[in-house]
Amino acid sequence: RILGVNILGRFLLNTDKNIRYVALNTLLRTVHADYTAVQRHRNTILDCLKDPDVSIRRRALELCFALINTQNIRAMTKELLVFLEKADPEFKALCSSNLFIAAEMYAPTKRWHIDTMIKVLTTAGNYVRDDVVGSLIQLISETSSLHTYTVQQLWRQISEEDFSARQPLAQVACWCIGEFGDLLNSADGADADPVNVTEDEIIDFYEKMLSSNQVQLVTKEYAVTSLMKLSVRFASSAPRIKKVVDAFGGNMNVELQQRSIEFSSLFSKFDHLRGSLLERMPPMESKSLASSAALDNGQAREDEILLDDQASRDAQNSPSALTSGPPSESSALLDLLGGVGSPVESSSLPSTTSRSEGDVLDIGSTSFEAGNAPPIGSSGSSDLLDLLGDLELSAPTPAAQTVPSATLISSLSSLGTPVVPDGIVSRSPVLPTTNGIPPMTIFEKDGLKLDFAFEKEPSSPQTAVINLTAINLSSCPMTDFLFQAAVPKTFQLQMLPPDGSVVQPNSSGCVRQTIKVTSPQKNPLRMRIKISYSINGAQVLEQAEVNNFPSSVWQ
Repeated sequence: RILGVNILGRFLLNTDKNIRYVALNTLLRTVHADYTAVQRHRNTILDCLKDPDVSIRRRALELCFALINTQNIRAMTKELLVFLEKADPEFKALCSSNLFIAAEMYAPTKRWHIDTMIKVLTTAGNYVRDDVVGSLIQLISETSSLHTYTVQQLWRQISEEDFSARQPLAQVACWCIGEFGDLLNSADGADADPVNVTEDEIIDFYEKMLSSNQVQLVTKEYAVTSLMKLSVRFASSAPRIKKVVDAFGGNMNVELQQRSIEFSSLFSKFDHLRGSLLERMPPMESKSLASSAALDNGQAREDEILLDDQASRDAQNSPSALTSGPPSESSALLDLLGGVGSPVESSSLPSTTSRSEGDVLDIGSTSFEAGNAPPIGSSGSSDLLDLLGDLELSAPTPAAQTVPSATLISSLSSLGTPVVPDGIVSRSPVLPTTNGIPPMTIFEKDGLKLDFAFEKEPSSPQTAVINLTAINLSSCPMTDFLFQAAVPKTFQLQMLPPDGSVVQPNSSGCVRQTIKVTSPQKNPLRMRIKISYSINGAQVLEQAEVNNFPSSVWQ
């Protein structure tokens, strides 16, 4: 294996760009198999970011993000920031989002994390996605020890640069100044660096931003709200701030007009409540961009992407593609499971590929919070570089009495795993054959057995109802049981809450859960599953792929 990876590494030095492309593509698909061997060629891969061929740069960028870890995060980020500065616009949004995910996972310190993301926002300019803005605001909010340092650094960035070309940075700065504007001249804290700016200079800056025709509406909304916050922080400047806010009461934009009128009424009718309403926000609930992308939005991480041309040809030549017309760009180019090959014949135990918890690129190397989002439909995204993949990874909708765990895990995300109340323990059922679709065992390892039983949704023939049954064959109970699943974007996935979170030992009870999968295009169903549970005080994480569902499930 090492010899093969080394040969691929030498291919990267070949003058033929087709050979370099194939080498990068193969290394990307094999990085999970021998992570250390591929790491030895990191410098050569970074050099490929300078290649004049756009396809090679795309593959090299994907591989660079797959190689980032705790040891090389500083060096890799430095190189990627250099690439981001000179990159084409099509790369900037993707690169900035994935730099944030990488920093979120492997940042050595909070200050380094914040400094890096400010550099990303400065370098990528207006190509930064909205999710990065929200995630950085959340990071700043929860890092109370760096509030003074952060607001001072952000003020320097937007006051010295053209804010119209860096509006995502301006949005973060407006939020931060509105919350912590009184700390701009503070010298408290080891990292503090006072900017020596007056209240009038700050308000002048806001007036300039709000009057600019090059500033987007959403940035102006951030600015007006921030200015209202400053009316409490800068009490002596409240009359001037009121005058600025009142000027937008007749704005042509309804949203900005409504906000301004509501804010003006705080000065006139509810001035006694203004201080309480505009006080500092408490730290935001911790929710990482990595988990949002990987779970709530049904997308996967870079190691999930098996982007190869053969997968595209397989998707286009499949029977479902021939009968349903041309496949969407999403299914043809970004089918995460497309590179696995065609499904094998149905059997009682499907072909699965498990990964251990220690896999650096394991999409499920941490616990995730079960989202309450509705199922997400197919997407038309065709960006080969979409490092967040084309999976719809869904966790069960929490039950009405779900109690979130206080544990914060910072591997891929900082979300706590919800603790679902245990249901009534019942005997393990015998899985029936429903509607002529035979049941199947999708996972069996270390005493845990997962069975699928199928039936069709009466009101929707395109929807298959999958009844999951988890059985514990060992002699110890399995607690905090959580099942998650991902499907290609051509499917819609909905997971109902399980009836419990404890799988009783010796097959004395089971946990049941209902999963609904809709196949509008009737493509072959493929699923990636992630199971987590605790046994004897140890946390167990398993991952597998199920590729041989009976055809009657998705047809």
